[in-house]
Amino acid sequence: MFWNWGQFQEASEIAYEDDTAALVDEPITMEQGLVKMTHSALVGHRRWGGGPWLVGSDPLSTERNFILSIDSYRLDDDGVSYGPYFDDRFKSLFDFVEKGCK
Repeated sequence: MFWNWGQFQEASEIAYEDDTAALVDEPITMEQGLVKMTHSALVGHRRWGGGPWLVGSDPLSTERNFILSIDSYRLDDDGVSYGPYFDDRFKSLFDFVEKGCK
């Protein structure tokens, strides 16, 4: 996971059409403390399902893959979904759980 990342303008997500998965690059922005992804492809055919939004997802890349956010909700079927921004508070929660909630 990437904390306090703010510098990315695009992320990859797993999209589905006719039971076929594809990795699709989509634009992301920050909106009122949330990450907003605007979907350009497969709108209307896409299955929405809480998957991660990734950077470094090129299988030929030597860089690691990082999760920027998670597809959490949408307000309607306009091709936009939202996810949490992983800030210092989320990092503290992640560390707490990773240590067995101690």
